[in-house]
Amino acid sequence: MTSGLTKECVVGIVGGGQLGRMLALAAAPLGVNCRALEPADCPPASIAAKCLQAPFDDARRAMEWASDLDVVTYEFENIPADTLDAITGAVPVRPSPESLRVSCDRVLEKQLFGSLGIPTTRWMAVSSREDLARAMHTIGLPFVLKTRRFGYDGKGQAVVRTENGIEKAWAELGDAASKVGLLAEELVPFTSEVSQVSVRGLGGEIRHYPLTRNVHREGILRFSAPLGGSTASPSLVELAQKAAAQILGRLNHVGVLAVEFFEHSGRLIANEIAPRVHNSGHWTQNGAESCQFENHLRAVLGWPLGGTGTLGFSCMVNLIGSVPPVADILAVEGAHLHLYGKEPRTGRKLGHVNLRTRCPEKFREGIRNLAALVPGEDVNHWLAQVESD
Repeated sequence: MTSGLTKECVVGIVGGGQLGRMLALAAAPLGVNCRALEPADCPPASIAAKCLQAPFDDARRAMEWASDLDVVTYEFENIPADTLDAITGAVPVRPSPESLRVSCDRVLEKQLFGSLGIPTTRWMAVSSREDLARAMHTIGLPFVLKTRRFGYDGKGQAVVRTENGIEKAWAELGDAASKVGLLAEELVPFTSEVSQVSVRGLGGEIRHYPLTRNVHREGILRFSAPLGGSTASPSLVELAQKAAAQILGRLNHVGVLAVEFFEHSGRLIANEIAPRVHNSGHWTQNGAESCQFENHLRAVLGWPLGGTGTLGFSCMVNLIGSVPPVADILAVEGAHLHLYGKEPRTGRKLGHVNLRTRCPEKFREGIRNLAALVPGEDVNHWLAQVESD
């Protein structure tokens, strides 16, 4: 019963973190209930969705959990695709397990990009110390050594800048070579990092949100702003949307998908994909006609997609490790606070603030005011992402 709204319409979400929480919050106005499957105790999603605490690799319990759902989706990649395969026998899983398999393995991602003619860095799979030495000579210095799986927010990575750096990188990541495999790839001196968040419906319709420019520090996303007007190069927008559409079509992907790129010498180099709602798309909650969470639900339920146009000037600021006084955040004109219900911890995403204004002057003022509340951030770097090229 996915073509129309019913009283018992229920979406299952594999994963109970903040993305699951925001999916469930977006579902409520649509009259949709959500249930989450999550190994951790009392995850953030429990505020908005009923949760079953069970291991992701327990296929039997996952099948029981999914037995009376309309559709199952997932909020992050590090879950066994075999569990989703087991569920698909009784309940549709959207996006499909194939999207999960590709996106959670950096080598499969690179192979997908190559098969579609989407530019990437030079790269090489690494499974031994000898492979690593060959990678240095094949790719050249500097390069980045990454785990094939389970790396996020800068984790599972080491930069190799000199021949002596190989030993240090191998000491850090060598154990992962036999467990999950490694990938060595060229370190690109990129101008900026951008992401394309797009959504594909059950019938194949694709809609794109504006290309978004991102600022990372210590491997963690700090600031995102959709590009518009003179800040968005038509050629880059066209390249990003074409690549996203190719990937969505090849994977027969249903739901939201994000493609992350490096901007380098006037072209885009694909970095990785996320087969789900994405941190760089959080600004859509307050700055787009239909947010990424609602559009993901519309897609997986087989409903018409919502508009992806912007509403004024928008950006997103992540709150990492600590949260400024709520009153101070809300005092910033145009600020919208989204907290995840997590305990503070160094390097942990605790929430985000979306800023939306109608005029560019108020927008820049709001960015400055928010940056003043977040220690260690470079407001000039943030402003440079939204200024005219």
